[in-house]
Amino acid sequence: MDPDDGPQLVRNHGHRTRLLKRLCESRALVNVRVPELAGDFRSAVLAVDSATSRFQLDELHPERGHRAVAPGQELRIVSFVEGVEMRFQAVVERVDSDGGIAYYELAYPDEIRYHQRRQHVRVPVRMALQQKAVLRNDEREVTLRLLDLSAGGIGAHVTRGGDVAVGERWELELRLRNEPVLNTRVEIRFAQQDRVSHRQRLGAQFLDLPVAETGRLQRLVLAIQRELMRHT
Repeated sequence: MDPDDGPQLVRNHGHRTRLLKRLCESRALVNVRVPELAGDFRSAVLAVDSATSRFQLDELHPERGHRAVAPGQELRIVSFVEGVEMRFQAVVERVDSDGGIAYYELAYPDEIRYHQRRQHVRVPVRMALQQKAVLRNDEREVTLRLLDLSAGGIGAHVTRGGDVAVGERWELELRLRNEPVLNTRVEIRFAQQDRVSHRQRLGAQFLDLPVAETGRLQRLVLAIQRELMRHT
C-alpha cells in the first residue's frame, strides 16, 4: 500500500502537539462522541499546553452532551481540516468554566490517527527530470530526491539534511528540466523510514499555490502520464 493511501498513527509528543495546535489555530469544529450517548456533539480546541501534555476543549453542543461529560471519561474526537482527517481519544481530567462558559481539560491522546485524503492524481518522476528539490526553513536545508508529483504536492526521499516531521511547514524550491522553477510553501503530511532505501520518505502538500501554478502542474502531470504510457 502506498503510504498516502492509508492513515498514520502519530505518537511522537512534538508531532501530536503540532496537530492539536493546528486544530486550535484553525478554529475548526470537531465532532465529539461521549460514552453511552448516541450521536455526535460539536466542540473546538481552545488551547494546547505542550509542557503539561494537556489541551482544552470547548463546551459541547447540544447541551445534553455537556451535561454528560465528567472527569475520567474518554471522549472520541474527529476533525476534518484542509483535507486531513484526524481521529483520537482523550481522557477528561477536569470540567471548569470561564465567564459562564464551560470547558474541559483533557490529557493528550496516546496517538492521533492522521489521514490525508488524496485529491490529485500523482505520477512517478524519473531522476532525469529532476534538477533540484530542496526544503528550507530558518534553521536548515534538506535535499530531496523527488519520487512523485501531483498538482497538490510531492512525494520524495530525504537525501541530505536530516529528517522532517509531520505537521512541519517548509519553503520548497523545485526545479524540473525544461520547466520554470517552483517556489512555494509546503506542509509535511507523511513521514516514515523506507525499509528498502533506509531513507526517510515524505509526502508534502503545496500551500497557497496560485491558480496559474496549479494549472501548470496539472498540465505537467498529464504530460508525464502520456510519456509513461508511451513507454509501457
